Amino acid sequence: MKSFRCQYVQSRIAAFVNNECTERERRIVGQHLDHCPTCEAAYHHQRSLQREMQRDLPRMGSANSAQLGAIWQRIEQDLAAPAPQPAATTLRLPSGSWHYGLVAAMAFVLLTMAWFADSNSVYAALPSQPAPRDVVEQRVVTPDRLANQDEDSVAIAFATEFVVVGQQTSAANEGILHNTPRQTPEPNTTTDASRSQ
Repeated sequence: MKSFRCQYVQSRIAAFVNNECTERERRIVGQHLDHCPTCEAAYHHQRSLQREMQRDLPRMGSANSAQLGAIWQRIEQDLAAPAPQPAATTLRLPSGSWHYGLVAAMAFVLLTMAWFADSNSVYAALPSQPAPRDVVEQRVVTPDRLANQDEDSVAIAFATEFVVVGQQTSAANEGILHNTPRQTPEPNTTTDASRSQ
């Protein structure tokens, strides 16, 4: 069974081989490898794997002289070539999105022109409130009606809280409506036959 120290050292062996440990970790791992044959065997195995990888795989980012020569030649050609002249600048609007704005602007202009050009007919088409007029009730005056009519009778033109009859003020009848003339009772002696005479 492995001790806690062996587990720690074996987890750090790859970093130890690649020189990625701190100074304190290197000291702890080195002292343990001197006394533990199991961890020392794991160290030798990791060291041999590292040597194989260095031999078989070139380092990432490192190039041989032929590759470097080709890269520098390409850079020199690019620097020696004249810079391309920019094409004549033209006004380019973003495609698609400006179409909606143009349509909206045209609709606004057309609606505004229609509003101002035909504004009088719009108002003329609306009905207006009729102007107030005097209403005159035509009654046939007969001698009987003249005899029964009081001198102080008043026709009510507007609904009021009080009605003046003669010189006294009295509460208005509940049946009086707005713009309704006062209803005077017809004399009992008058009939339709007497009116036609």
